Amino acid sequence: MKRIAPKPRILNDTKPIFSFSPHRLTDRLTPLELLYGTSDLGIPEVEVADWKLDIAGLVNNPISLSFDDLKGLPKRSIETVFICSGNPHFPTQPSRKVANVRWAGADLAQLLEKAKVNERAIYLWSYGLDFGEKENYGEIPHYVKDMPLTRLQEGDILIAYELNGEPLAVKNGFPARLVIPGYYSTNSTKWLFRLELADRRADSYHTTVMYNDPNFDADPSGKVTKPVWAVAPQCIFASHKQKNEILNEPTELWGWAWSRCPVDWVEVSTDGGATWERAELEPAQRRAWQRFSYMWTPPKPGDYDVRCRTQDVNGETQPPNNARHSIQSILIAVTS
Repeated sequence: MKRIAPKPRILNDTKPIFSFSPHRLTDRLTPLELLYGTSDLGIPEVEVADWKLDIAGLVNNPISLSFDDLKGLPKRSIETVFICSGNPHFPTQPSRKVANVRWAGADLAQLLEKAKVNERAIYLWSYGLDFGEKENYGEIPHYVKDMPLTRLQEGDILIAYELNGEPLAVKNGFPARLVIPGYYSTNSTKWLFRLELADRRADSYHTTVMYNDPNFDADPSGKVTKPVWAVAPQCIFASHKQKNEILNEPTELWGWAWSRCPVDWVEVSTDGGATWERAELEPAQRRAWQRFSYMWTPPKPGDYDVRCRTQDVNGETQPPNNARHSIQSILIAVTS
């Protein structure tokens, strides 16, 4: 894939990682200072006056927008869970780097309607201005991801330029980024500058080498893969952290649950998964995470393996281990 935009200056090519622990996520809307962030190819410096967004490829009416053009379009906002898929080299290790945030920007479906997508188009490729090199692969001229156009039917996809009511920070994709609620954040391309409609999947490093899981349903050997797109059901404790010490008295075990669709139920175990009890679960609010709560009275002092698991309305549940969305287990020490 050839480079199709001038190279911006990379502000930081050390691939910064900003992370946090689940027990700090006590706010319904995650504060900006607690947001995780990754940059696989470094952070580009983008001059907003020179920035533009092109919509090209299999469209009958190509579009080129300046930043002022983008902000002049009808503004939409969406509160949604935003979760990292984890390290692609270790896809069975859950990172639990998650947030619930409010994005604002232009509606993608409306933009594509203006571009008049050709009937041969099946995928949307999104290009970021970040670039770099990978060992045993070579030069990567752009960060490129793809999305099946069928995802448009669910709505809520934005070209975002605001996060929690503030302009996008440089590390979060300034001046604009793609946001696909219900998909892992790796698909929401930062420093967006081009959308390309295509009749096939993108052949970029981040679609062919990284972010593909074995599809055991299609091939038990694991040789056939599927893209890491839709978010799987998952839940975390926000009320307690690993190796928490508490008094031997009633305590509320609570946290957040989410999936690509609404969550149906959450269960809590205080005996290492031997038995499970249904937790209270608040109703779904569009794409935001859902709070669960379970009142627990420890039977006696001691160490307890406390776990939570969830199932979404599609019937998908969390596996106990060996998955990016496997069940969380924390140790709680009950003192007398």
